[in-house]
Amino acid sequence: MIKALIFDFDGVVVDSEPVHFRALNVVLTPYDAGITWEDYEKVFIGFDDRDALHEAFNAVGKILDKALLEELVQKKAKQYLAFIEAGDVPVFDGAPETIRSLSAEYPIIICSGALRSDIEPILAKHDLGSCFIGMVTAEDVAKSKPHPESYEKAFEGLNSYLVSKSLTAISKDEALVIEDTPVGLRSANSAGLEAVGVLTTHNADDLFTAKKLVEHTRDISVEWITEHF
Repeated sequence: MIKALIFDFDGVVVDSEPVHFRALNVVLTPYDAGITWEDYEKVFIGFDDRDALHEAFNAVGKILDKALLEELVQKKAKQYLAFIEAGDVPVFDGAPETIRSLSAEYPIIICSGALRSDIEPILAKHDLGSCFIGMVTAEDVAKSKPHPESYEKAFEGLNSYLVSKSLTAISKDEALVIEDTPVGLRSANSAGLEAVGVLTTHNADDLFTAKKLVEHTRDISVEWITEHF
């Protein structure tokens, strides 16, 4: 029986990948390291900003030192925030209602390769902050997805929350991940967690390690989870 949920954010709650792509290219173009949408879909989706920037520089044979990396991460975050403020990052249809419904039944934690500053304004804009018991973001891990650290920390965060509420800790087979990328699924599976694959950014063949597949986040309900898990 599933007793808690772990949600990825980009591609699951918000249709943000095109916006991350645009913001990333804003900071890469001055270094002649811009990427195509095809490259972004095939390689970059699921990476955190640091890994994405390293990959883009490596692709054009350039070295990205630590100081420049941190500068570009901050510039990209500011550009993304500007797009958010301009209303350029839509949530998926039905996702807010789904999250509110699920949060009434399960504790939910976010596990994302995005920065906290990318996530919190969107949650606030759609009044979703109270639906999540916490989040694990790019700042919280030494190694991002597909390394399992993100999901290991998210699972630990769920149990810390439950214990703080004098509730019984759960086992890994009682937690369910909601993901949309192969990179994210590898991270979750390597952490010993089962996942639902949402077909918003990849096709079914790409998400073959997911336990179940859905077309949209809105297709997931308490009843659906109970029936399938």
